[in-house]
Amino acid sequence: FMISATRLSDSIHCPRRSILTSMVPWDTTQPDWTLNEGTIAHSLVENVLTRKVENSNQVQQNISDLVNKNIIENGLQGMTLNQMTTSLQPVTNLASQLTVNLQNQEAAKKLEENISDLYKQQKEAQLKLEAEKQKMLLQNEKQKQMEIQLIIDQQEIEAQKIKQEIKQIENEMKKLEILKNKSISSPPYGCDVVAAESKLVSLQYGFVGICDLVLFDSKKQLYLPLEMKSGNSANGGIWQSHQAQLSTYILMMKEKYNEKATDYGKIFYMKDNASIEIQQNLGECQSLEILRNSITYKSMNKIIFY
Repeated sequence: FMISATRLSDSIHCPRRSILTSMVPWDTTQPDWTLNEGTIAHSLVENVLTRKVENSNQVQQNISDLVNKNIIENGLQGMTLNQMTTSLQPVTNLASQLTVNLQNQEAAKKLEENISDLYKQQKEAQLKLEAEKQKMLLQNEKQKQMEIQLIIDQQEIEAQKIKQEIKQIENEMKKLEILKNKSISSPPYGCDVVAAESKLVSLQYGFVGICDLVLFDSKKQLYLPLEMKSGNSANGGIWQSHQAQLSTYILMMKEKYNEKATDYGKIFYMKDNASIEIQQNLGECQSLEILRNSITYKSMNKIIFY
């Protein structure tokens, strides 16, 4: 008997809901702008982070396409097109800023590659000078003296060149640090997005779920889940139900990626642009397992929480 992460999350605030949803048909056919607005916001940000949308012009086009698609499928839902667009303006601005952050992240990555190339060139130049010096020592005395002066002259030239390159590297590293600071404070936090709407399962704990985004930290060589919410954070913190949901994703990620998965995950609240990291511990794993077993038992026996 598998329990979804969303169902587990719902039971935190309303235990009966997790049981009733399996017993009573839930009518979701009536269009509701509040729900659809969240879906649109979620789709837009996901498209930005997966690089389907790469700049502010594409953001505007994508939001227009998503709104028009929503109107075709659900009607106006008591709203005008202008009201819908205005309501979505904050997330549109957020998405545009995220495209800039991603551009900074890519620029930082390119700078790292350039810096690495410069260090490699310096090392090769030093090795070349050393080889010339060894070659010179094997020649006759008169030729040796000429070669010594030539080597000295070359070393002075190369030394000046290396000093200039080191100064260039230092300047580039300062730029790199600025770009990194801009990009790591918001999604995808300097990581690579490797999967969207990733289906996860844990046979050990009996969980299933769909993680919004799977990130890969190339420096740590680890995978981590990112959950996105279209609403506000809990005054800069994470809502308890969302923590339960993200914790199940962390468990399922560890089962899928083993030692390549982190013990933490991230959640991003779009409305107040809040990013929160939660670290999982043994006590929380045990609590989730107890809650899962309770929902399973009551669902199978049609027992309502009180």
